[in-house]
Amino acid sequence: MIRCSIITCVYNQLPLTKLFIESVRRHTLIPYQLIVVNNGSTDGTREYLQGLSDVTVIENDKNYGVSKGWNQGVQMAKAPYVCICNNDVVVTKGWLESLLIEMERDNQIGLVSPVENTYMWGHPHNFPDESIVNRSDEPIGWSLPELDRFYGGFSQFAESFTGRNCDLRIFDIHFSVVVIRKSLFDLVGGFEEGFGKAFWEDVDFVQRVLIASCWNKVEIYGGAYVHHFGNATSREFGHPQLIDSGKAFTRKWGSIGDKIYQDLKLHQLNQQRIEKWRNIWREERA
Repeated sequence: MIRCSIITCVYNQLPLTKLFIESVRRHTLIPYQLIVVNNGSTDGTREYLQGLSDVTVIENDKNYGVSKGWNQGVQMAKAPYVCICNNDVVVTKGWLESLLIEMERDNQIGLVSPVENTYMWGHPHNFPDESIVNRSDEPIGWSLPELDRFYGGFSQFAESFTGRNCDLRIFDIHFSVVVIRKSLFDLVGGFEEGFGKAFWEDVDFVQRVLIASCWNKVEIYGGAYVHHFGNATSREFGHPQLIDSGKAFTRKWGSIGDKIYQDLKLHQLNQQRIEKWRNIWREERA
């Protein structure tokens, strides 16, 4: 029985897509479905994916953006959980099994993500004993040998990190890798496709989860670790796309804006504040 459907949306960046898929194959220990949505890549990605018999491929004629791509992928999902992944991540041994065990531990958890390097660099106070948060350099190039050089042994680092942090649970979330209950995804209606090709769709989804569902916990779990190269595709969209997406987000959310998400990031979000934002959201749409 397939336990989780893994979904990634790609636009060019073939070396990263290969690295991602190879890591999923090597390190995913439970039955899974891998779905790749190809948003009109022109760098050989289509030909590469055609040769993969163990991957469900959705071919789009152009780049429709990540929201539409992810939604297309979820429509093909066969499992009770979906895992949305950027294609610029490299997973480690037992990553998905650990995330599902954590989600099944508490039925109020709607979203769960592993720890990853860019999150650690942005939130060093959560990892006071981890030397990696003080690194000023990043991996040079996209390859496993380079990750081994950077970490002093990538697999060994991940195994040691998750062993030390298997009780670490942070009330926060990121979307480089996130596991979502399929029933929750259906309840909140998927990712917003009206923001353009990228940006703000993750904030919008999290806010809808927090105010609209009984699954009011989101979590970053220290028992799983992945490496995230970061912004490999989204940087191609540029600053104008970021601005346009932000304007569309503001039009949708009105006076609330991204205050729910900011409460989450500042660790100020609790059930009382969720109820406050939920009531405002409903009143403004009455």
